Amino acid sequence: MFILQATKNCLICQERELLTSGSVNVNQVQFNFNADWDGLNRTAVFQAGDTVIEKVLTQTNTCYIPWEVLKSARRMCYAGVYGKAADGNVVL
Repeated sequence: MFILQATKNCLICQERELLTSGSVNVNQVQFNFNADWDGLNRTAVFQAGDTVIEKVLTQTNTCYIPWEVLKSARRMCYAGVYGKAADGNVVL
C-alpha cells in the first residue's frame, strides 16, 4: 500500500510499493491529511503520460490506483490530491 501524507499544500510519500503495468484493483493508496484539510471534499488525481484519472475520496481516504494509468509499461505514475470547499471552490 502507498501512504501519502498531505500537509497543507505538500504531499509526501511515506510508504510505497512496486507497480506492475496491467494491474487492476491491486495497488491501494491511503491519504493522510492534517487539520488544514478538515471540512474539504478531497479528490485524488493520478497521471501517467497523457492519462489523467480523478477519484473522489470517501471517508476512509483510500482508493485504488486506477488501471488506466497502469495500462502501459515503463511510465512514471504521479499522484496528487486537491480539496474543495462546500461552495465548490478549490482550496488546497
